[in-house]
This record gives sequence, C-alpha cells and structure tokens, in this order.
Amino acid sequence: MWTLRVERESLSQPAARDKLQTALQAALGDAALTLNVEIGPVSDTPARRNAAALTERQNAAEALVQNDPFVQDMIRNWGARIVPGSIKTLST
Repeated sequence: MWTLRVERESLSQPAARDKLQTALQAALGDAALTLNVEIGPVSDTPARRNAAALTERQNAAEALVQNDPFVQDMIRNWGARIVPGSIKTLST
C-alpha cells in the first residue's frame, strides 16, 4: 500500500485517486498496488524543492557578483552600486 498526503481535498477525490492508482499499477507492473490518499500538511513537494533550488541559485549568483573583484573595484573607485533585484540567474 502506498500513502500519498495532499494539502487540498480536491486531490483526494475517488476519481483522481483511482486514476493515479491505475497509472502507478501500470507503470510499476503491480496490479495489487493500492493507493491511500490522506489530507494533511505536506513538508516536501517537488514545487518546494524547485523553489529552494531557485533561491539557492539566485543567492549564489548574487554572491558571485558581489564578490567579483571588478565589481568591487567599480563600487570602491567609481561609486557604482548594484541595483537590488537586477541580478538574474540564467535559465537551465
């Protein structure tokens, strides 16, 4: 038996559960697999992992720019400044 916890009640509807259970059975080749769906707080989701990774990449990009010797020279000698929110990560 697999247990899936979801935050929204709409995701626990029997039709959605049955469809997911059938897909899992087919993908795993296990016709005896059963899926239990419960409603409650979720601590880990793909969306949360993606958001954390994006934040980490953004922080790394900002640190790279902030610590660049050329940028530091421009700030120190020419009064340059980094515009908040202007540093963007490259899409991957």
